[in-house]
Amino acid sequence: MNRRTRLAFLLGVGLVLWAVAQSGLAPGVLPNTSTSEARQISSHANLTRVIDADTIVVGSTKVRLDGIAAPEMEHRTYSDGRQFMVVLLREATLVECDLEGRMSHDREVGRCFFVTQDGQRIDPQAEIVKAGLARDCPRYSGGKYNQMETTESKALPLPTYCEER
Repeated sequence: MNRRTRLAFLLGVGLVLWAVAQSGLAPGVLPNTSTSEARQISSHANLTRVIDADTIVVGSTKVRLDGIAAPEMEHRTYSDGRQFMVVLLREATLVECDLEGRMSHDREVGRCFFVTQDGQRIDPQAEIVKAGLARDCPRYSGGKYNQMETTESKALPLPTYCEER
């Protein structure tokens, strides 16, 4: 195969992969951030990674964990919150998320669960609030995590977008 033929072949393969991903026949091949529909996604925990305390990537979908607010990078507890989520994810074999159809910047908003080998469903949003590393975000949670806040949680900044309107 000469160089021109090889290049044409690779270009053709790339176009086919792109078309399949855009058709929805192979979800997760390419991220599709142009649409945001309420849907459920799941992925093996090994294919999920933690960005920070309130953002994970499930397969190829970036998910903003709904109902909580975790400190940003400049805050002293940022690394602790991220590390807490990494450790919590290590206990799981599967990650399941109910996406709401809303976007927050480049992330789909949803509520996720980390499912362990024995089938236990861990709510990472609740766990990080109980650990004192995130706040309840009442505007979006409806106060769901408010009772779980600790003294440490309540000392964290509450972003204005979390205030009920």
